[in-house]
Amino acid sequence: TMKALSIAASCLLVFGMIGAASAGTMEIKHASNTGVPLAGETRALADGSNYMVIGNKWVVSTEVADYPLNDSSMDCTGSCKASEDLSAGDCFGYCGGVDADGDLFSFTWDGYVGGNWSTGAGSGKFEGWSGTGTWESVPLSDPAVAKVNWQGSITMK
Repeated sequence: TMKALSIAASCLLVFGMIGAASAGTMEIKHASNTGVPLAGETRALADGSNYMVIGNKWVVSTEVADYPLNDSSMDCTGSCKASEDLSAGDCFGYCGGVDADGDLFSFTWDGYVGGNWSTGAGSGKFEGWSGTGTWESVPLSDPAVAKVNWQGSITMK
């Protein structure tokens, strides 16, 4: 259903805003991302639960000019198993993208309406980067929009 896709896809949006590309560690205490989930797939399983495939595609932008992911294109996918009523579940996923300089970046994430994220492989300025944090979805009245608040730290080489 659109509600389930919106909830689960919320976690995919956590990765669109990180700190400056200069070397060193940046602590992110309050951040949020907003976007639109793509159409996904939901199938009922024999035990009454649901298997969902979810995804998002968007361009990252923030009000901070030197964030390394501004104007980056990012694609995210995830696989979830949720309860019959979609009130609880677990997801695992991956995000990958390219910034305006052509440098690739990636993230992994887990959770359903909240969870963890970590940086993955990258090239150029993202080569050797590292970071982890947590995210929490924000309930919205419009199922076509997803939002998450997140925090954590990222170290750029």
